[in-house]
Amino acid sequence: MSNLTLPLVIIIAVLALVLLGMWLGWRSRRRREAGASGYPPPETPQTPTVTADTFYVASTVHEKPLERRALTGLAFRARARISVGSDGVRLVIPGVDDVWIPTPAIHGAGPATYTIDRVVEQGGLICLTWMPNDSDTLADSYLRFTDAAERATVLTALTAIAPSTIAPSADSSATTDSTESES
Repeated sequence: MSNLTLPLVIIIAVLALVLLGMWLGWRSRRRREAGASGYPPPETPQTPTVTADTFYVASTVHEKPLERRALTGLAFRARARISVGSDGVRLVIPGVDDVWIPTPAIHGAGPATYTIDRVVEQGGLICLTWMPNDSDTLADSYLRFTDAAERATVLTALTAIAPSTIAPSADSSATTDSTESES
């Protein structure tokens, strides 16, 4: 046996423990979020006002852009297609059931710069704040568009169906907190 065998065994054991801990943590999070998801789609959805290709980045706990949620259909990043209509938002992600978010469940939308696993240019993400089905905690779902004009069009459509609220995003959380403390 060489002098490197014991350190190599220790390193492999530590790495195995870290990977096991990550796997157990993710499994636990998925179990906690098992019922939380989008809503059943309407039988006759209205014609969408905006449809665009996007990249679904992540869903997090509201105003905590680094605390991932494992919502059904939204646990992993993927290419997606978003459709926004007056009755709600539909996210079509290949390999999972469509995620439907009706207008009453939408609490706001706004630009964001970062979330878990992703940092982009100022306002390069859209943060959609909504209440998942079978959940009592708001979720922030982040979308990435490569075309700034398309991002602006989708954001305009989202704010049009939820005009009375603003999604505090990773960019605006500091200003939201400071204005609340002044009141």
